[in-house]
Amino acid sequence: MKRKAFTLVEISLYLALAALICTGVLYFLMAVSQAKAKSVAIDEVQVVERLIYSELNGLMLAAQSINWNASVLDEQLGSLVVIDRNGQATTLAVDNDGVLTVGQNASERALNLPEIRVTEWRLVKVDDETVELSLELAYLDGIAPLGYVASWTRVFRLSN
Repeated sequence: MKRKAFTLVEISLYLALAALICTGVLYFLMAVSQAKAKSVAIDEVQVVERLIYSELNGLMLAAQSINWNASVLDEQLGSLVVIDRNGQATTLAVDNDGVLTVGQNASERALNLPEIRVTEWRLVKVDDETVELSLELAYLDGIAPLGYVASWTRVFRLSN
């Protein structure tokens, strides 16, 4: 007797095997996608870290003094006001949404990307010309953190 078709048992086995393989491939692709998303998050946070560090370092190099009375110190989301050699004030502050802004001459610009939030911007006065900054950035993918938080502490000194 010649068979021209598969039996029901054979078809069921092939379908089960195909479903198992598809499930494994799907989980693999999801893991690759999550790893890629985390890699992008780390890269973007590090770019913002470098930008903030460069901006603050440049401001401190150009500054003549720090206005300690106008600065908000020892708080999680503080602010720093520096006075340049022309007497113009520049303010670095974080709002409640975690956006770090640089304000000068009634204009402001944000230093971080929309998906990156500053969760800590703590400033401590070391002496009249030195400030210690503790910074923490978190990458948010939608509402929840993606699991990557970067933090560092640096000391910046005026260069008079």
